[in-house]
Amino acid sequence: GRPAGPVGVGRVGGHMGADGLPQEVVGRDGSAEGGLDWEAVKATAKAKFASLVEFTNKPLSPEALLPMFEEGTTSDYHYLWRDCDREAHGRQLAADMYREFKEATPDAHAEIQRFVMEEGFRARAYIAFEGTQIQHVLPIFPVNTKVRGIICSQLEFDVHGKLRSECMQLSFEAPFEAHPIVISFLAKSAQQLALREGGCRILQRAVEVAGQEDRATLAQQFRGNAWDASASPHANFVLQKCVVNLPPREVLFIAEEFKGRAVLAARHSIRSRMLERFIEYFPGEVLDDLVGELIPEASHLCCNTFGNFVLQRLLEHGTDTQRRALVEVLSADAASLAKHSIASNVLSSAFIYCPVRDQRFLAEALCADAAVVRSLRRHYIASFVMRQAKRVITTPGRQGALLEISL
Repeated sequence: GRPAGPVGVGRVGGHMGADGLPQEVVGRDGSAEGGLDWEAVKATAKAKFASLVEFTNKPLSPEALLPMFEEGTTSDYHYLWRDCDREAHGRQLAADMYREFKEATPDAHAEIQRFVMEEGFRARAYIAFEGTQIQHVLPIFPVNTKVRGIICSQLEFDVHGKLRSECMQLSFEAPFEAHPIVISFLAKSAQQLALREGGCRILQRAVEVAGQEDRATLAQQFRGNAWDASASPHANFVLQKCVVNLPPREVLFIAEEFKGRAVLAARHSIRSRMLERFIEYFPGEVLDDLVGELIPEASHLCCNTFGNFVLQRLLEHGTDTQRRALVEVLSADAASLAKHSIASNVLSSAFIYCPVRDQRFLAEALCADAAVVRSLRRHYIASFVMRQAKRVITTPGRQGALLEISL
């Protein structure tokens, strides 16, 4: 039958509604009047949420479903589970979504492990769950395989203790090994999950908190598919997370799939991010082949919306040999690049990150002709680069006679 009414709320003041609960009276500052505050309804909020969770453990009763939601949630209740790309606005839609879940997972069982009260009618609940999907409703879980895990729910209540919003996600705050069934499934389904927004979020969190062996296992699922995954607006974030969190030896296979295609990747709006992570986190020497593909095309790449960032990372993190080779290519067309709205940022990075000898080499190229210098120092973009060049040129101990610049 319908669960018992709320407990833990006495007559706190304000107005009483037909259901016997205090009615919200909002003051001019937006706070509840009549002494009705979060402290007064915490017990009710916890009890109502516990009833909703306990309802999961009972056989599905369609006639009791909506009354249960009416008792425990507001009419504008908002439910979100990003991991599963599931969202519902309104009590009725949320109840329908719950019915679909319960029909797909009839043996679902949930138990609140921890309930943490927060400020401003908010709380956080950690819920242990287990169940077997017989229909593929929740895409992050397998069919016909029992799974167990922990869900963290961020909760917001109204002044009557009814649930106003709930945002759920799988929690890996417990030791990673505590979720062996979930982790095993994540590894087996990593390629498919990574292509979805919710799935890629889970995989990123898993890579962050997993032990070294489990991280490597998750990363290895992309072997042979890293190039394709790197173009996905979702999967690329998983690959980046692997590069950032694993030793280079465990994920060098990702960079290997970029060989022969580095320039294409540098021009790509998404794949270019992978090149940036390689340069930032891998030893420069192991990237000589990829860098060797980029440098001959540097004059074009530094004018590209995405390629310029790859070159800036190379100037910041590359080996001295790689940076020297890049500066030599840039210097050949330095005057033109200095006036370019995008390429000028690459030259500026060279003056920030390169060894002094390379900065001087670039400065000499910019200042080799007096007429060009006069043109550049008046240019609304190039003038900023020329100021950097002047600081290098006027450094004591420079070699060679350089033209004077008045900026």
